[in-house]
Amino acid sequence: PALMSIVDIAACIIWIGWVIGWAAGPLVGATILVFIFQVFCGQLVSGNKIQVAGITDSRLRSLTEFLSGIQVVKFYAWEINVRKMIGALRTREAQLYVEGNIWKLVSLSSVFFAGGIFSVVVFAVKLTYDSEMAAADTFVTMTLIAFISRGFAML
Repeated sequence: PALMSIVDIAACIIWIGWVIGWAAGPLVGATILVFIFQVFCGQLVSGNKIQVAGITDSRLRSLTEFLSGIQVVKFYAWEINVRKMIGALRTREAQLYVEGNIWKLVSLSSVFFAGGIFSVVVFAVKLTYDSEMAAADTFVTMTLIAFISRGFAML
C-alpha cells in the first residue's frame, strides 16, 4: 500500500503539472517537506516507544525483585524507598507516553492539514503570477490535491 501511495502521489502531481503548468512546482516542494516532516515524526515516535519499553522493563524488573525479596524489604523497612523508586519509574514512563502521543498527534495533524497546505500553496502561486484559472482546471486540481492528501494518510 505504501508504494502504491507514493506512485499515486507522483501521478497526481504530474497530472496537476499538466493541468496548471509551472505552478505545480511549489506543490512538489510542499509535498517533499510534508513527507520529510512525517518521517521525522515517525522516527521520534519510534525512538519514544523504545524508551518506554526500556523504562517499562526496568520497572517490571524492580517490581519482580521487590516481590521476591519482600521479607528483606519489610525487615529493613525499605518500603518507602522502594515506593519512591517505582513511583519515579512510573512517572518517567507516563511522561514518555504523553510525549509519544503528542508526536503521534502532530504527525496525524500534518496529514489532516496537508490538503489545505497544498491548496494554499498551489492556488496562491498560480493566482499571484497568473491572474486567471479556468473553473475546470480548479476543480481537477482540487480533486487531485484531495487524492494526494489521501495518499499521505495511507503512508
